[in-house]
Amino acid sequence: MPPYLINVMQAPKGDASHHLRIELVPLHKDVQTLKRPGAMELGLGVYVNPLLPEIAAGMLRDALPGVRRCRT
Repeated sequence: MPPYLINVMQAPKGDASHHLRIELVPLHKDVQTLKRPGAMELGLGVYVNPLLPEIAAGMLRDALPGVRRCRT
């Protein structure tokens, strides 16, 4: 895995107020986090849920007790 992530952003078509921007971002991972932040998290500021699926499913079951569960 490379030690840096590169983000390349360009202006929307016809928008002269922006310019081409290139960022080199170091990949840091806290000991307590599940994964390293990726391009979407660092470039767009939109974070993906880092919970394990079993934990997220349990939280959803607790939050929505009246919802019918699928049987497989």
